[in-house]
Amino acid sequence: MTSGIRAEPPSLVPCDELPAAVAALGSKSEIESFGIAPAASVAVAAIRPSGEGGRSVLRIGRAGDAPRDVELGGKVMGLVVSADGNVAYAVVRAIDRKGVARKVELLRVDLATSRASVGLALPAGARGVTLAADGSTLFVASRDEIRTFRLPRLESGPLFLVPGDNIGVLPIPASSVVLVAQRLRLALADLAAPQSRDGLDLRQVVDAPAALRVLLPSAGDTGPIALSEDGSAWCVRTGSLPPAERAPDAAAQPAPVERMLVATPAAEAAPPAPPPAEVRPPPATTEVPRPAAVEIPVPAEVGAGLGTVAGPAAREVETIVFLGPDNVLREAARVVPDGKGRFSVPELPSGMYRVVAAGRGGRVLLCDPPYATVRVGSKGAIETPVLNVVRAQ
Repeated sequence: MTSGIRAEPPSLVPCDELPAAVAALGSKSEIESFGIAPAASVAVAAIRPSGEGGRSVLRIGRAGDAPRDVELGGKVMGLVVSADGNVAYAVVRAIDRKGVARKVELLRVDLATSRASVGLALPAGARGVTLAADGSTLFVASRDEIRTFRLPRLESGPLFLVPGDNIGVLPIPASSVVLVAQRLRLALADLAAPQSRDGLDLRQVVDAPAALRVLLPSAGDTGPIALSEDGSAWCVRTGSLPPAERAPDAAAQPAPVERMLVATPAAEAAPPAPPPAEVRPPPATTEVPRPAAVEIPVPAEVGAGLGTVAGPAAREVETIVFLGPDNVLREAARVVPDGKGRFSVPELPSGMYRVVAAGRGGRVLLCDPPYATVRVGSKGAIETPVLNVVRAQ
């Protein structure tokens, strides 16, 4: 099934000169990636120290101040700076002496204090990181998938299957469409469209003029920039989308029957999508006790929703997320199940909702079914199908 995207294909045009604010932080040969917040006069560059192939230094430049360095415990694979210049997010890969990735983490760097903290453990194939235009959602591009996290708490959002060596993703404002950058090509994908077993349907696919290494989404007035493996830089251009394509109306479609990977599943029961060989589960964490069990009454008011999570890994569920109405990219509610796995939302606007389970600490949950779909109307409470949590990884 196609996503129905009607837009000009994306393109790459040469733009080899670094922005002046970035060039002031280091030579072109030193800089591995960078991000800019022009309104805040902030620039951040990931610098490769001499003789340190597996590590990076984050150099922070602010107008009127001397640059400051933050030493990192690995190599920066992707970087984005918030529009207000307060925070940078970096995908950092730590490798051992044999060149094998030990862990990949998402770091949050406070640009005022130069303090870096670990936000999440990520799959070994994670590379690019991007912020939504409104700053509410963080996108992480990884091999074969795109993950999303809600800010500021980095709560798990929908996960989308996008087969290929994804190096970056770029949301197109006022739409559910994203540009997907892979090592050898660019394409458009609609995150609100149904998915087949092969994942999201990529449209307007164009070959890259050179093998790409990283996509820099916050690159200032030039717009996003892609850096290639040979050191050249390319400005990324995306055509405008027709207004009708900006907000797909799920209510006008029949009840979804597609199988869509969201934050809960890493694969499906029939048939499972094999994970990349190098993906490793995040380090084991100390289990956080659930709140004391509370009896939750069945809500009687119009637009209420309730349900249950069960299964061998039900205690790995941190929250239940209602996405909608009629938009899988909009979060309507997030609730914590009680000690018996039950949850309820007292009131929701009418429309179609997708209900997913989010794991503790950003862990991915394998559920059967992967998610529940319910239509909230005007005739009292709606009960969702039981979400059986098979395992967490």
